[in-house]
Amino acid sequence: MTRRLVTCVIVGLLAVVAGAWAVADDEQQAATRQVWELIRQSRSLVLEGNLEEAEAALLQACTLSPDYAEVYAHLGYVYELREKPAQALHAYAELLRRRPKHEYAASRLEHIFYEGTFPRAVFLEDLKFSPVHFVVDHCRLTINDQPAHDRQDVTIAYTDDLLFHEEMEREGPPVEIRVPASPSGATALVNRSNYGFVGDSLKAPLEMKFVLSYPSRLISLHQTDYRKVAPNIIHLMLRAQVYFAHYLGKLPPIEPPVKTSLLEDGPPGAESYGSELFFYSAHIPRTPVEWARQVGHEYGHLVLPPVGRYMEPESWANGMLGERLFIQWLAEEAQAVSGEPWPEPSAVALLNGLLGEDAEFDAVSYLEASCYADMQLWHQLGPDASHIAGTGEESMRYWLGLMLWIQASLGKETLREVIDSAPGTSPSDFLYALKVVLQQQAAAGAIHLAVGGLDVEKSRLSTAPAQGALGWREVTLSPGDSVRLAAYIPGGIWQAQMAPHASGLEVTFDGRGPLPVDSTTGLSLGAVNEGWHTIEVSNRDGIVQLHTIELELTDTL
Repeated sequence: MTRRLVTCVIVGLLAVVAGAWAVADDEQQAATRQVWELIRQSRSLVLEGNLEEAEAALLQACTLSPDYAEVYAHLGYVYELREKPAQALHAYAELLRRRPKHEYAASRLEHIFYEGTFPRAVFLEDLKFSPVHFVVDHCRLTINDQPAHDRQDVTIAYTDDLLFHEEMEREGPPVEIRVPASPSGATALVNRSNYGFVGDSLKAPLEMKFVLSYPSRLISLHQTDYRKVAPNIIHLMLRAQVYFAHYLGKLPPIEPPVKTSLLEDGPPGAESYGSELFFYSAHIPRTPVEWARQVGHEYGHLVLPPVGRYMEPESWANGMLGERLFIQWLAEEAQAVSGEPWPEPSAVALLNGLLGEDAEFDAVSYLEASCYADMQLWHQLGPDASHIAGTGEESMRYWLGLMLWIQASLGKETLREVIDSAPGTSPSDFLYALKVVLQQQAAAGAIHLAVGGLDVEKSRLSTAPAQGALGWREVTLSPGDSVRLAAYIPGGIWQAQMAPHASGLEVTFDGRGPLPVDSTTGLSLGAVNEGWHTIEVSNRDGIVQLHTIELELTDTL
């Protein structure tokens, strides 16, 4: 009895399953027939010139049957007709994902990459089907002094294949371009190109930001092969683009890509001319840090406001600021990726390997000679020095020191706000903007002053602080030690607290003190007049790590 019941149940279940399979089969066949009909409609629409409707029909077919491979061939063709190369690439890549040996899709990718204008956008996931080799890397950003582990790294990709200049016709002559540095209007020939892309989202395509053109060894005046140099330059340019866009919100004043040329003519160095960048005397070897300096300098001229005018060493200070910030941010990224603070060996080694093995970057020496020297000059001359209105080299370095001090003491976001809110492009406009920004921060509650911008010459420290990526690293205060900082404080009643909290600390404010700091409540500075002030933190006993002074506005005057 039981056996017969089980048998009946099994037979019944099989009948139900068979019926479900039949229904599923019918639904699949109906969907397939509908896909065929949509493809047929798209062909007719293409012949009629209704490309937008043809695209819509094929997209509907993809939705109905995502794994039906042939629909992507038709979709890619329509995208090509509509001059949407990124979407065409994506459609052919979808076809190759389903049929890896599909000859038509492979041939169309060859055509798109090698014939005519190089694609201005491409999806990251499609690069593995590209006939052109791409190098893919990622930029690890540091936001609010914290590595952005919880957000997607920015992707960069660049070609390192042998590619002809896109304006050259097949078997045609090299492209002739004017050399801006030549007073006689000389021209140079280029016939090779590299392309650089940036992608902020995995859902959106990588977009071309730079095209770098240069002469092949065959037409080189010095029989030099630049196929290793060119990818390194475009790699650095992509990182500069990511940093300046995300940290300062600065982009080139033109639609990308930015045209860049690596030329053998001209004096050693580089220049920005209009909206293009030029690197000269390409045959003369440069160290990695020199290439980075030149990239940051010219990109600074391109995206930062022109600050000046100075008589020397050049008219505008935005190039000098650009190179300093760029190399600082390279060091900061090496710190974030390695997990060790700059300049620990692992972080330095990571940056040394950025442009290949055995390519020592030596950013430590550059930062010391440029960034730290400029900040210390600013401290030596004083925050209210007349150099802010000067036109000589020392005055330019004074302004650079101010801007670097802002980043080291108040952070990248404050630096961005100062640059954005400056009412003009004279150096004093940025000092004015700083005061306005700090008044806004005070009204919002507090000013956070990091020890990164400390005055090292007027501090008394048993353990010398290390030169970090953007400023001095946290300070170790032994008994009897003191650290001095400059601060612009708006008028009001102020409270100061040390971070992290510690006992045994004292503060001398504008020469008044030392005053004990309560480890819990901090120290009342009382009524403070608006202006520049000095804060000296000293230690009575124990070992204290000092990172930040938190200044809180408790009342207005």
